[in-house]
Amino acid sequence: MEQSEDMLAAAFEQSVSEVESLNDNIKAWPDREPSDGFRERAWMRGESAERATVLGLGIVGGHFVKYRLTWTRDQELDKVAGNFMGMLKHIVTNQ
Repeated sequence: MEQSEDMLAAAFEQSVSEVESLNDNIKAWPDREPSDGFRERAWMRGESAERATVLGLGIVGGHFVKYRLTWTRDQELDKVAGNFMGMLKHIVTNQ
């Protein structure tokens, strides 16, 4: 288990680095606690955080599952994005 956690941590940090290097004017929110074997990081983009992006990475059945969502923020879309990510993790982990 520890080896897959180390692999996940390294792959996640590599993906985080890629997102941050390709996006100007991006600021990370505090990381969420890992859940269902996934790590996630969310960023606000733009001067007034008018856009958001989230990167998630997990290991399911020995395979990496990676997703990234980007959207123009408003209260309803923030909820939809959060629900979508939760449902996706639920589906791929068969829980």
